[in-house]
Amino acid sequence: MLLAPDLPNPYFGRVTTGIRAALGSRHPLMLSVIEGGEQPGADDVRRVAAFRPAGLLVHAPSPTFLDDLEPGGPPMVLMDAPGSRAARRR
Repeated sequence: MLLAPDLPNPYFGRVTTGIRAALGSRHPLMLSVIEGGEQPGADDVRRVAAFRPAGLLVHAPSPTFLDDLEPGGPPMVLMDAPGSRAARRR
């Protein structure tokens, strides 16, 4: 599942095309667009976790994103997140 703040941006067409190519036909890609173009936050992860995704791609998360998450949850990759810790034990 891809959590993103702004899908109308042409950049996301290229990003989603690349993600689809990497996933192949065996894995579906679900999208969740954050309302109002806001940066994804921990509340957004909790909301989409109900869908039990195999993993999350989180684009441009808020600066406190990792600090606000509880342990557990799906594996995730942060995209366009300069300054975020590279790894976090969950």
